[in-house]
Amino acid sequence: MGGRAKDKLQKYHICKAITEVLEWDPKKSQTVVNAILKTIVEALHRGEPVEILGFGTLLVRTKPPTRSAVPVRLKIPGEYVGDRTPPKLRCVEIRNIPARQYVWFQPSKVLLRLLNP
Repeated sequence: MGGRAKDKLQKYHICKAITEVLEWDPKKSQTVVNAILKTIVEALHRGEPVEILGFGTLLVRTKPPTRSAVPVRLKIPGEYVGDRTPPKLRCVEIRNIPARQYVWFQPSKVLLRLLNP
């Protein structure tokens, strides 16, 4: 799968596959897919791991707070002489980055064997 949208597996494709395999109405398939995804998101929101056998495990992890140095260019007023540009001084601004949560995926052994025969 590449970076172009037409190469991605999207929710539409999953709904279409369910519609074809189970011979359901497309709206019913979409309702089922939405219910599954909603259940997964709610479990992750509660901090519960989501384990799908043969596929993998989704976990919510927390990145600790960090500090980041960001270069800042300073302009000194009154330094302009004719067309000459003022000297550019660089300074570092320290920014605090708060802790944040992210979703982590661990593929199952079955999936890894399929991807790496």
